[in-house]
Amino acid sequence: MSLVRYLIAPLLALSISGCGGQGSPDALTVVFEDTEEPGAFFREGLGRRTANTDAGGLWAVVRELPRAESAVVRNLRTGAEVTVALFAARRSVDVTDVELSTEAADALGIGEEPVAVSVTAVRTEPNLIVPKDVF
Repeated sequence: MSLVRYLIAPLLALSISGCGGQGSPDALTVVFEDTEEPGAFFREGLGRRTANTDAGGLWAVVRELPRAESAVVRNLRTGAEVTVALFAARRSVDVTDVELSTEAADALGIGEEPVAVSVTAVRTEPNLIVPKDVF
């Protein structure tokens, strides 16, 4: 693990204990932000609505995914985007296709016809906010 991760927990504890958990302009604060990481996983393909209408939620399935991820899926025609849980397909999904949950397809404006989409992994990264006069 990186040095930054070892510092986050103590700094977070200090910022919470120093401000009563309310947030203060005089306290160090840690904010966790989602950052797109195309180096971890990126794919363009045809986004297809799933035939499995029983599986709710925001998710997508692709082939050749090394591990489950959070990801941003974008409709390349309209620019609409949604963050989903991304899972590896076993066999029913074509290599370039992206199977989308009904909710994800609706959020992207995808109906019965497949649409070109991009899928980019998302990682949550800590961001330390330091007040101006602390150091």
